[in-house]
Amino acid sequence: AAKAVAFHEALQPTFKTYQHQIIKNAQTMAIALQDRGYRIVAGGTDNHLFIVDMRSKNTNGKVAELALQEAGITTSRSCIPFDPEKPWITSGIRIGTPAVTTRGMQEKQIHMIVEFIDEAIINKDDNQKLASIKSEVLKLCKEFPIY
Repeated sequence: AAKAVAFHEALQPTFKTYQHQIIKNAQTMAIALQDRGYRIVAGGTDNHLFIVDMRSKNTNGKVAELALQEAGITTSRSCIPFDPEKPWITSGIRIGTPAVTTRGMQEKQIHMIVEFIDEAIINKDDNQKLASIKSEVLKLCKEFPIY
């Protein structure tokens, strides 16, 4: 029954539009991060997620993941090809766009999120700044509630 419901949903025109927006948001985010000096593994994305090499900002995946978590942004640390870091530290983070797209966010909001990400990484050791970013993230999320 679950498969039948999933297939029915996938056949709807709105689902196709939603999927295109997820990819558009991921590509917009990857380009915006590149414009801010981040290295995107594989040079970009053709799907819903991508990996950012945090060495381009003199940090690692674990530090970035924790700083972003404090700023209210969920990512996960991720190994990069030929990663010099240990697997529990990593050199990268993985970012996906389905959750923000489900909320209805589009390119304008993606650029705001990239700004939040960059500010959190720049200020990774400043708990007051991370708390300030978190309040802005929560404000954005309230504008785009889940339901």
